[in-house]
Amino acid sequence: LNTFICLLVMLAPGFPAQSAENGRYEVGVFPHLSKSHIEKTYNSIFNHVSRITNKNIHFDADENIENFYEHLRNEYYDIVLIQPFEYVNLSKKFGYVPLATQEKTLQALIVAKKDGPIQNTQNLLGRKILLPPPSTAISYLTKRHLHDFGFDLNEDLKIQYEKTHVACLLKLLLGFADACASFDSALAFFRHKMFIDFQVVTQTQAIPHALFAAHPRLSEAEREKITQALISWGNSNEGKEILKDKWLMPFRRISDKDYDIVREIKTEVDSYL
Repeated sequence: LNTFICLLVMLAPGFPAQSAENGRYEVGVFPHLSKSHIEKTYNSIFNHVSRITNKNIHFDADENIENFYEHLRNEYYDIVLIQPFEYVNLSKKFGYVPLATQEKTLQALIVAKKDGPIQNTQNLLGRKILLPPPSTAISYLTKRHLHDFGFDLNEDLKIQYEKTHVACLLKLLLGFADACASFDSALAFFRHKMFIDFQVVTQTQAIPHALFAAHPRLSEAEREKITQALISWGNSNEGKEILKDKWLMPFRRISDKDYDIVREIKTEVDSYL
């Protein structure tokens, strides 16, 4: 009973987790791929971080999107892997500090079935396009790109949101949509699982990728240790093995200023929706 009461207190709004003070980091990973894929990849990363920082690390690979966002609102996580547009919100509201991101950048790819009627951006007029949730980077990048092309997002296109990239691509495959906005790693993951390739109709500008960020309750020295561990993970035996899959790249140091372009795009897209 005491354990249950303690858990309720930790998760209650206004009571941010203090696990870092007790020798453990609570880590949140945005649920962007399957449980098994997240577990395999991020267990490797966090085992390495744990060895370098001498801290136990806990994360739930089976966490759903609703719980993930609830924990964000409650400042539960000491470290979080988050997409860029969520990061700028976390930074502004709670003061989360960037640690590291992938060496590659992130851009949205609008894809359609090969040899289908959608061969170029103009062919999207009047078509149904599936996007990941509105707060995601791919969604923001796609909407800005289509708006800059000249489309009225409310009149010229039929936009629908899906919870995951896999759901978006599956519906495209099954004919429930004309196009889908995703990104290279999700397309590679889908290609590997389903042996299906899509045609890239157009691609957006690139921005810094999803990043690891730390709650400000972690000291500057702690944050630097974590950053060094993330950067060095790609040189570990486990890291080298996972990087062979090519869907994930080594990590590099990142600063808050690097995400000013994200803030600019967010302000612009929010203004015309």
